[in-house]
Parts: sequence; structure tokens; C-alpha cells
Amino acid sequence: MKYNYIFTVNCDTDGYIAYVPAFDITVVDDNIGDLITAIETAIETCIRVYKEEGVSIPDEDKEFVLSGKIALRVPRSLHKKIIMRARCEGVSMNQYIVSRLSGKE
Repeated sequence: MKYNYIFTVNCDTDGYIAYVPAFDITVVDDNIGDLITAIETAIETCIRVYKEEGVSIPDEDKEFVLSGKIALRVPRSLHKKIIMRARCEGVSMNQYIVSRLSGKE
């Protein structure tokens, strides 16, 4: 089975971090090639342990399906500011936030 993982660069150590959502595991290494090997080993280990303990093994990517919705709490003053700017641009608040987050002005 293949599972998605998320890579990030650790700016403090110049190393790499990978997170496997399906198993909720994190792997850290200084070398990207070694990191990939370590991820594969960690996943194989999780699968083996899950089988031994009778735990159901997650389907590929089933645990990491995104809806595209984000619940966000902001101060009232910021909420008002976002609404006003969206109105000035003639777009919905959602469209305004998406354009700002994606770096589009």
C-alpha cells in the first residue's frame, strides 16, 4: 500500500521532517534519501504491529481526505475589515480570503 506523507524542511537543523497522517507518525533525518527509507520502514513497522495487535490498517490516504473547509475564529475587528475589503473588491468574503492566502492581490 502507498500512503501520502508531508515533507517539511527544518530550518533550525537543515534537516527534513516527514509526517504520515494515516499512521500519525513523524520521521526526522538530515538526508532526504535516508528520510524516505526511514518513512517506508516506519510504515512497514506500523503495518506489522497493527496486524500483530489486531488493529485495522488504514486504507491508502483514507485518513487524509480534505474537505476544503476551514473553520476560523478571528477578532470582530478583523472580521469587519475582511468584509469591508471584500465588498470593495466586489467579491465574497470567502473569495477574498482565498485570494489573499494564495498570494493573489
